[in-house]
Amino acid sequence: MVLSDWPIIMWGDFSEKFFMDGTKEVKHRREFGHQGGELSEQGARGTVAGLYSEIRDTMGPSMVNLIYRRMATEEGVLEWVWAWINGAINSLDIEDELAQLSDGVAWPAVKSVQRASLPLLGIDEVEEIKLASVLSQYNRGNSLNLLLLNAFLAHQKKGKVLQGPRMQPLKARRVHVKELPPILDLGQMGQDTAAVVRVLAKYVSLPGSLMMPSLFRHLAHWPGFLALVAPHILQSIANGEVRKVSSCLKERAVSKVSVLKLQTTDIITEKVPSIDIRDYWAEEINSYLQKPIPEMIVIGNMIESILPDEEK
Repeated sequence: MVLSDWPIIMWGDFSEKFFMDGTKEVKHRREFGHQGGELSEQGARGTVAGLYSEIRDTMGPSMVNLIYRRMATEEGVLEWVWAWINGAINSLDIEDELAQLSDGVAWPAVKSVQRASLPLLGIDEVEEIKLASVLSQYNRGNSLNLLLLNAFLAHQKKGKVLQGPRMQPLKARRVHVKELPPILDLGQMGQDTAAVVRVLAKYVSLPGSLMMPSLFRHLAHWPGFLALVAPHILQSIANGEVRKVSSCLKERAVSKVSVLKLQTTDIITEKVPSIDIRDYWAEEINSYLQKPIPEMIVIGNMIESILPDEEK
């Protein structure tokens, strides 16, 4: 078990004990602040549970991406970042922005499987719908994060993310999507499946650390499918396709920051973390934007193309 896994496991055992009052919630969040941990959706209580619900309702996917679960481990960070993101996403024609981000992108080519072959992978019609929903929701969530977190960092550098009164909540823009199965911990997977997840994670992790992308942990619900796509993922990483396409996505996202028509209210939250904490998390967010997030967009879209077309 690696460092990034143990906080997830511990939440299930101790969440009720630690979240009986706000003081214990703050204490528990701080314990994992700079240790590479995360606060799982199942373990979230109080303020964090409310923020997670708001993130799901506003961004669309029925799960909370890893970067936000990481932010939730330090008091005030998720509140600070999400207040700005929430305002930004509600002031954009976000569907148009997402379409422009991926328009004309040539994802690594992979031959799709025949629908008749899916039962051999343990996937029936119901499971195929679940699997397709997992992939589409991750691709949407990661694309949103690439756009919005780049914009957040740009505004922070300009000193426009300031202390002041929190904005009024804006209307949720929930896309009606299917609920996803829970994210699996390594200990909940078979040994072979956990080994595959570790190998895949190694190649998309930040330098010097081992993160566990949630998509791989979700795909562990379908071990046969994960085993099928893993060699394609590794090959596309090895031959540079993932890096090439992710670089294109990064350039597009950065170029769009200056033209995004965001809300004019820059004073958005009751309390901003200290300068040291802001600097730490700005660096952390930037690291995710340089490698894991854009690379997982490429990998997610590549995997999605493996599923049978509707007519097959």
